[in-house]
Amino acid sequence: MKRHIEGNPLAEKKKRFNYIKKKIAKGTVPALVFFLVSLVAMIVAVVISVRMAGQGPAIVGALGMSTMLCAVMSLIAGFTAFRRKEEENVRPVQAIMVLDITMLLFFLVIVIVGVLA
Repeated sequence: MKRHIEGNPLAEKKKRFNYIKKKIAKGTVPALVFFLVSLVAMIVAVVISVRMAGQGPAIVGALGMSTMLCAVMSLIAGFTAFRRKEEENVRPVQAIMVLDITMLLFFLVIVIVGVLA
């Protein structure tokens, strides 16, 4: 039989702390899924294009276009997450949106270089 002794730090129960007080904003998961799909498709398209010295089939171009479409859809899902309640955590969505914009700028540079070359 254990007795609780006041003032004894060893006898007190450990408290659990929740460091993340805010819930993740709705729209974070779709934005993350669209970003991951576009990232994988981008890597596949770039690898195929490099291995074929830029002379890949039309499917590589279609894969690149679908990558840009998924990145835009991820941005749209991220913007809808910003419209949610203020007590929700939007930091993950902000990070995903920065990565999406970076990916879109990367593909914009690839398209401009491809047109000018």
